[in-house]
Amino acid sequence: MQAGRARVSRRSVAANVSSSSSSSTSTGAASEDVFTSLSSLYGPVRKAGPLDEAAWLKPHAVSRHKRYWKYLRKWEREHPFGMPPSSGLPDPPPVIFPECQVWVNHAYHFIYLRHAKAASTSVLNWFGHCGWQHVSGQDSCMELLDVEMPAAQVAALWQKFFVFTAVRNPYTRAVSQYKFLARKLLPKPGCGDLVSWDAFCAFPPSMGLACAHRPECCAMGEGFAYLHLNSQARCMTTAGGSLAVDHVFRSETLDDDMAALFAQINRRRPTGKLSGFSAALLLPPAPERAAKFNVAAGCEAGRREFEEFKNAGQTIVTLAVKEQYCSTAEYFERHPRCRRQLEHFLAPDLALLQLLNGTVAVRQ
Repeated sequence: MQAGRARVSRRSVAANVSSSSSSSTSTGAASEDVFTSLSSLYGPVRKAGPLDEAAWLKPHAVSRHKRYWKYLRKWEREHPFGMPPSSGLPDPPPVIFPECQVWVNHAYHFIYLRHAKAASTSVLNWFGHCGWQHVSGQDSCMELLDVEMPAAQVAALWQKFFVFTAVRNPYTRAVSQYKFLARKLLPKPGCGDLVSWDAFCAFPPSMGLACAHRPECCAMGEGFAYLHLNSQARCMTTAGGSLAVDHVFRSETLDDDMAALFAQINRRRPTGKLSGFSAALLLPPAPERAAKFNVAAGCEAGRREFEEFKNAGQTIVTLAVKEQYCSTAEYFERHPRCRRQLEHFLAPDLALLQLLNGTVAVRQ
């Protein structure tokens, strides 16, 4: 099956992954492979149309907010705050919240669909963030696409521009999400007990709910957590479930793929023949790594109690994550029910990227 022809049936995806996850194991070579496997959806694909407008455009913002909050309130009614982590299967959110991140460069005619915790900071650093201190060139920098742009104008832009994204193994991304968000807790009384890997597996949005109940414990707000938990699949597909990108890169090999990315952009850049503007060739920079405050400390000598990160020029001291393991596999082997829970929650991503026990829940 050609990756470009992939179409996700979101209702069938959840059922397929749920049934498959019940028979999965957390030990052995096959289990280890799933944590290190790269996305099977990779390279040039056939773009079917624009990203589902309900996932990011402003006219749908109120609806997204209401549906997501209803989803959170339902969970809290069934699992009151402060109770031990649930052993059940957490359903994925019914909507994206607050929105998918759509970045654009109008000079070079490209759109980047950004997924948090999938090398997205590196990508922004390569091109530059227009108006921020990371600008790497006036013409190459990216900015968020206007969420108030009319849908018809978005569709025209989507057809004309090169659209790409970078995806990451959902298991390793989940561990990264947890460690990243857990390291935003402040060293205040009682704050260290708010989150755990078991609680994350039981319901990943619990990271945001912890901040809602104890805002004094969080260096970043509740919404910050929800933004970093958004599905990759739902932020790269059309309203009908088909792909909304021209090319899929892998975050794990993005340094090696950088030349191909820049070649695609240069091949499609305006040359002045029709537009009157000629964009110079973009040269791939030396890869810039994302900030290292979210790197695991489990294999270092001794256990860290505190971390620190910079925000708006200030250094903020936070608590270190409780579980400091040396590999992604350990997070699942030491917490057996986590795998089944997260496979249910991550159903859309596992299906689209074709990473669940060799099962492909994607159809033409």
